[in-house]
Amino acid sequence: MIKFTGGLVALMFVAMSAAPSAAQDKEVQTIALEKVLGNPQPFEGLTVTFVVQFHRLGQLDGPVYTKFEKDWYQNFSAWSDSAALWDKKAYQQDHRHFFISRMSEGANQIIHAKNYSRWVVTAEVSEILNGKPWFDVKGLRQLDTSMSTSSLKHLVKGFRASKAGDHALASRSFNAADADTLPVNVRLMTMHQEAAALHAAGDTPGAVARLEVALQIAASDRMTRDALAAYRAVVAPHGGTVVAAGKGEIQPSANKKVEKVTLDLVSKSGKKEEKKSGVANDN
Repeated sequence: MIKFTGGLVALMFVAMSAAPSAAQDKEVQTIALEKVLGNPQPFEGLTVTFVVQFHRLGQLDGPVYTKFEKDWYQNFSAWSDSAALWDKKAYQQDHRHFFISRMSEGANQIIHAKNYSRWVVTAEVSEILNGKPWFDVKGLRQLDTSMSTSSLKHLVKGFRASKAGDHALASRSFNAADADTLPVNVRLMTMHQEAAALHAAGDTPGAVARLEVALQIAASDRMTRDALAAYRAVVAPHGGTVVAAGKGEIQPSANKKVEKVTLDLVSKSGKKEEKKSGVANDN
């Protein structure tokens, strides 16, 4: 299972029953897909393991330059696991050069894969054409958590509302985006954004309640702890208590006005991953 800490993706090797044993003359590596995409040459001929978010089936082939012919290989596109799909630029940068033998068990799996489903992929970097690696997929294993169309739409709406200064709408949208089927790092990001919107709207007790829920999901997440401490420091002088209700409902104990302050609760790396959203053209 893939686990996340502090919003950073930590990849670990996952043994896949569908994947063959690595040939003795082939080096098997576990790596983030974006590292291979950024500099594929050192990986040519090697077998690597990474996590992707499935996009869609394709029709690419390269019969003149590669072994990947449509009659023998199914093509598909996918994003890296860290791709912030609520950002339009990231959404448009899927990698389209994954190929799997039509004779394999994995081909039937990928043909029926849902959009945004997450997969552990073992693949050989078979060719590099025009600076892009072409992957010969040897094994697939689906993960339990993934983005959904509904959550993605609410995330886009939430980031738009935040940018427009409609913090009440933003908090509702981020709350609607939350689901226990999301990857943990995405879910924590969503909760942090909701808390920030609640605070900006003047409901800091609500922000505290939301991050207390987030802390139950990832008790050791430092960013959540730091954010929660900062919000509690704002609420403390007012003596209110906060009760978390359900998935995202918050219920301050008293309708007291809270001090509005600006809190820098997102790390620089987090800001980069949580850029303002755009509308994906083909959601």
